Amino acid sequence: MPVTAAAVMPFNELFMLVEDRDFARGNIVDADVIIVGAGLAGLMGAVTAAEKGAKVLVLTRKAVGMASNSCISNGVFAGPTRGYPPETYIEDTFAIGKRLNSLVHIETVARNIGPAISFLQDAGCRLTEHNGHYSVAPARPDVIAGVTLMKTITDGLKGVPNLKVRAGFHVTDILIHHGRACGVDGMDHGGRKRRIHASAVILASGGAGAAYLRNDNQKRALGQGYAMALRAGLELRDMEFVQFYPFIHAEPGVPAMLLYPPLPEQARLIDAAGIDLAEKYGLGDLNDLILKKRDGLSAMLHREMCSGPVYMDFRGVPATGWAKAPLAILAKLKFDFRGRPFAVAPGVHFFMGGIATDVQAHTGLPGLFACGEVAWGLHGANRRGGNALAECMVFGPIAGSQAARWAKTHPLPESAVQANEDSGRLFGSASALARLRELGRRMRQVAWDHAGLVRTQEDLSKGLESLRTIEEDTRHIKAGSIEEYIKRWDQLGACLVLRAIFTASLARKESIGCFARKDFPQVQEQSAHGNSSIRYDAASDRISVIFNAVPDGVPQQMF
Repeated sequence: MPVTAAAVMPFNELFMLVEDRDFARGNIVDADVIIVGAGLAGLMGAVTAAEKGAKVLVLTRKAVGMASNSCISNGVFAGPTRGYPPETYIEDTFAIGKRLNSLVHIETVARNIGPAISFLQDAGCRLTEHNGHYSVAPARPDVIAGVTLMKTITDGLKGVPNLKVRAGFHVTDILIHHGRACGVDGMDHGGRKRRIHASAVILASGGAGAAYLRNDNQKRALGQGYAMALRAGLELRDMEFVQFYPFIHAEPGVPAMLLYPPLPEQARLIDAAGIDLAEKYGLGDLNDLILKKRDGLSAMLHREMCSGPVYMDFRGVPATGWAKAPLAILAKLKFDFRGRPFAVAPGVHFFMGGIATDVQAHTGLPGLFACGEVAWGLHGANRRGGNALAECMVFGPIAGSQAARWAKTHPLPESAVQANEDSGRLFGSASALARLRELGRRMRQVAWDHAGLVRTQEDLSKGLESLRTIEEDTRHIKAGSIEEYIKRWDQLGACLVLRAIFTASLARKESIGCFARKDFPQVQEQSAHGNSSIRYDAASDRISVIFNAVPDGVPQQMF
């Protein structure tokens, strides 16, 4: 759903903006810590690193905080609450992840989410405590809770010393010198290649949901951070585990946004004949299923949709219900939700896998840290509802603290700093936008058709072959504008990430958590394989997958 302009604050009211001329020389260290991404995880990392005395530079393409998936979230944080102790949270999260998540990551969230919630409250965010989670109270009933959350965070960052933002910058790769991260390569808003140096880099670039045809992510969420990590020789873990949210709007003309919970008690899930599917399958509380068993609910909807559309029916909701969140949000959309059932369908929502990290947000490349959806650790084979924002609030500050400490103790040597060269514009004159859009649609369709809710070896193999063709066609396109250059680069990265997903999916010959193989239909409670480990060899353009066994169901610390 579009964010209103009133919700987006001018950059110069938030941070000191950095202009291109400040980096024209390129022969100095530009920051202690560079943060790629300005969602919840990135901003929490930024403020923490700045508070630790580091000179911090946040790189973002669009509006600070307001162009991330955090902004369109439902504002729910999972964690221990009164009556729901830490040990129960840990046990439930571990069970939902089918014991493929890192226990120490779960324990870290259990210990630290309480102080994180206090931070939000002190910043002016109104939260309601429930059994096992907290929820943000939106500023108005017709405002998405995530908008209120991110506005609170960005308001709280006004005047933070040592914190700068460079907007309109497109990061392409991690700079590496003698086995350590030393900054990033990218393109400025004028279309020139730029190199920015720092002693530490934090990737907080989000996931890759928009690489699929049906999703509820921001349209630029194409896995750029995953692709950068692969090209840098880093390990990705468990990328085959892609979570589908069961209720995404599927009505023609309605934006493909998630149907925000809680659903009203009068809501009915029906098929084309009007049969109540909750009664048919004995589903019970749909809101509880959304939080804890969304993979099973999505799979049921997928089976039902083989026979016809599935609808949500809100006609029984009283008038008073439409004045409250989240139903008040629907009033902004051009559809008669009060008078007609509306089509819903599962869509890609979240990536459980990511860059292999330890509990201190270190990656396998010294000086590089990762937090938020781009990082592996907390979720395992399936994500518990509310753990995405909890992960950002806990591991964002950890990454910021660790990056600041690293930068202080590991200054960049002069040999690591390379001057920028005047690259001129990176593209030609011919327009390729229509062709790039066509290839992007084909890529998302292949991902949806061949690596969707239910996968088979035949589908995955065919899809992988199609992806290689799309990737090769994209590689041969000469961009004719800044927009085309960015779209081409993003789609190449997305193809690489999807190849990793397809390859890992072929290797995992079992159904577990959110991952379903039709040719291995017996659902497993504990994996026979363990965690997948994915690497990319740039010289041969090959992706390899091995499995790391999980001893006694408890994953070991990464490094």
